[in-house]
Formats: sequence, structure tokens, C-alpha cells
Amino acid sequence: MAAYVEDAVALVVRPLRAGSPDGRVGVWGHLPCTIRNLAVTPATGPLPAAPVPPAPSCGTVTSWRLPDGTPLPPEVNGALNLNRYLPYSPGAAAELHATLDAPSARDAVLDLGYSDRLRLRLNGTLIHEGAHRWDPPRSDGRVLPLAAAVPVRLRAGANALVASLAVDEPFGWGLRLAVDHPA
Repeated sequence: MAAYVEDAVALVVRPLRAGSPDGRVGVWGHLPCTIRNLAVTPATGPLPAAPVPPAPSCGTVTSWRLPDGTPLPPEVNGALNLNRYLPYSPGAAAELHATLDAPSARDAVLDLGYSDRLRLRLNGTLIHEGAHRWDPPRSDGRVLPLAAAVPVRLRAGANALVASLAVDEPFGWGLRLAVDHPA
């Protein structure tokens, strides 16, 4: 699928991961919004090259895994899209693990983006508990950086992160976490 804005490629998705094979298209946006002159036409050749997505910011955690060790690779921007790996159902929950390596003990800030509910532990200590859902105009519920910023003290060596994530809404669920080391 390719989406264009003013004749320029804005989005290319290969392959479509879900949806109806009958050709229906759904569009929504953060309120308020206007969608005008939307046309849906069959592709007439190969898909165009996809726009280059943003790379994960420095410090983004990209090595999440399930408790059994199954790796969960993130999207190209560093967001972990759990819809790709786990079946969605209201109330579903997952425990995700990652390790932060620090060459020395230091203060840091964990920049979090998540949907829908998160309990985050660092080395066994609860450091964040919250909800980030569709609640316009305050929040659009997307997994974006800085839904929360959590100051932490990393110990030298391996630091264990355990994220308990739960989904309440039918839009999907995910997590993005980046480590910022203050100067």
C-alpha cells in the first residue's frame, strides 16, 4: 500500500500486516482534523520506494525479549509494536525484558512512550506506573517519546529492566524507551 500527499509518497507499507482483503480503507486522525479529497485507486505497478523512516534516537532500547528469551525486534524508529508478536485482546498483558549496560554508576533519565498501561521496574524496583491512552486533546495514545520521563540511578554493569504492559483499547499496544545520560 502506498499513500500520497500532493503527489509525493508519504507512506509505503509492505506487506500489510492486518486488515480486510476486500479493499476497505479506514482513516482517522488526532482531533480536530479534516480529511478532504481522499481517493483510493488500485496500484498500477510496483510500489514506490518508501520514505526513509527516522532512526531510533541514541540510547533507544532495541533489544526487548519475552521472559522465555524470545527476541522482539522493534520498528525501525525504535518503537516496540506488540501487535506484531502477541495476539490482541482487551486486557491482554505482557512482560518484557531488556538490559541496560552502564560502564559506571550514573544518573540517567528514561524517556518513555507506551500504550496503554505500564509498570516498569529497574533492578527489581518499581520506577514508573501509569496509563497512556486515547484521550484527546490531552493525549492521542500513540507510542511517542516523552509520555513520561523517569530519573533513575544506573549501577555499573548490567541493569535489568522489566516492563509489564497491558492493553485496554482496540488500537494496539507498544513501548518505546530511550536512556538519556544527563551531563
